[in-house]
Amino acid sequence: MIKMIKNTHQNDRINLKIVYNKKIGESSLSIREVNLLQDIETIHRWTQLAYAKKFWAEEKSLRDLYNFYHSVTTNCCLQLFFIIVNQHPVALVEVYPVQCAEESFVNAYESRAGDYGIHLLLSPHRELIAFTSNLRKKNISVFLLQSMLEFLFTLFSVERILAEPDVNNTNACKLAIRSGFIFQKTIQLSTKVASLFMITRPDLDKALK
Repeated sequence: MIKMIKNTHQNDRINLKIVYNKKIGESSLSIREVNLLQDIETIHRWTQLAYAKKFWAEEKSLRDLYNFYHSVTTNCCLQLFFIIVNQHPVALVEVYPVQCAEESFVNAYESRAGDYGIHLLLSPHRELIAFTSNLRKKNISVFLLQSMLEFLFTLFSVERILAEPDVNNTNACKLAIRSGFIFQKTIQLSTKVASLFMITRPDLDKALK
């Protein structure tokens, strides 16, 4: 988890009135804002799995996790979304303007307005496979991430999207590359050494071909 600063860029928050839906054969994919009161138990269950705790967040009680997300979504610019397939949440996505992130990240490259960071947490593998089998996608994690990127790039405020997985999180780094992100460099953040990736709309279009 990257550290966030107090919300000094309120106008950079994504317009939550925007709804994203698309049909894939007989299935549907949508993106919606997380409702913490309703969704925190699902998020807590996902974040407490072994693969998630290693890189995503420290072990937290349900109450602690709620208080944490309530604080950063209220006082900072971080926003939470669910990717939904056939009415089932299959991925949690954190989105934030880079200018709201810790100084070490903002200064690690030539950041500018229109840069947004992203974190993706997939649902437990068994659920993910069960709820997405009708999509008939060979690499469902790539498809879901690219769908989120497509949504973000429909927004006027989003110009570039950044990812900063831990250098030891090889799965996240491979997912970024397969989804169209371009590796920039290794950076030192307050809580980790990270691989910095960036993607633009043309990069995504190229990856989708």
